[in-house]
Parts: sequence; C-alpha cells; structure tokens
Amino acid sequence: MYKAYQAGVAKFDYFMLGMSTAVLAYEAQSYKPQRIAGFFSALEPLSFILLLAAVYYGLKRVQGIVAMDRFSYRRLDAGEKLDVLAKAPQGAARIAGQPIDREAEISRLTEQRNDAAKQIDKLTEATSRFYALRDATFMLGVSMLVLSKLLSPYAN
Repeated sequence: MYKAYQAGVAKFDYFMLGMSTAVLAYEAQSYKPQRIAGFFSALEPLSFILLLAAVYYGLKRVQGIVAMDRFSYRRLDAGEKLDVLAKAPQGAARIAGQPIDREAEISRLTEQRNDAAKQIDKLTEATSRFYALRDATFMLGVSMLVLSKLLSPYAN
C-alpha cells in the first residue's frame, strides 16, 4: 500500500512539474514584450515569474524526494545490519570474512541510522514546503496569465 502511495505522489509531482513547464514554455513562445503601462500589462510578465518559480519549486521537491529515498535506504540498511549483529554470538561478527569489533560496529551503524533519520526529517519538512510553494505559485501564475489574457483588451 505504501509503495502505491509513493508511486502516486511521484506521478503527481512529475505531472505538476510537467504542467508548469509546459504552460511556461507555451506562453513564452507567444509572448510579445511591451511597455508596462499599468496593472493589466504587468500581469503577464508577473505570471511568467510565478510559473518559473513553480518549475523551480517542483524540481526542488523532486530532488528532495530522491534524496529522501537515498537516506531511507541508508537507514534501513543500517537497521538490518544492526539486527544481524545483535543476533550474532559474541566474537562471531565478521565482515567479508574478517573479524570486527562488534561494539564499535554497532555504535557506527546506530549513528548512521540516526543520522539518516535526521536527514529524512529535514527533507520531509523541506519537500512539504516546496509542495505548498509549487502549488501556490502555479495557481497564482496561471490565474494571472488568464486574467492578463481576459482583461488586456479592456485596458486600452
């Protein structure tokens, strides 16, 4: 169930990133620069800035999720190794056939697992922030773009 949730979140993030990029690219190709003479003439350039910000935040969110997966793997790997070490009889712990200092290895793996958990917490907070910023800048950018198209004939 969790994998299906993760896949759905990733697809939505890619979709939003693609939509932001597509709207920005479509409008940028047909944009005709003009002198900013008032509120209505400023809407379109401001919408481009907001859409560009939406693309940036979307990319940062995807990068954050990839980094979270990497740290999640590290945390799980350290946890599995800790379980193996905890079940091994004293003096029987080996890596690549070489005996190891069990207590030092447990300490190192515990630190690695805790470090990964802290990084995941930081990234979770950051990606949540990027999610909100991406959606807000996308909606504002598209709204301003639509308003500029609808209201520009009446500004003259």
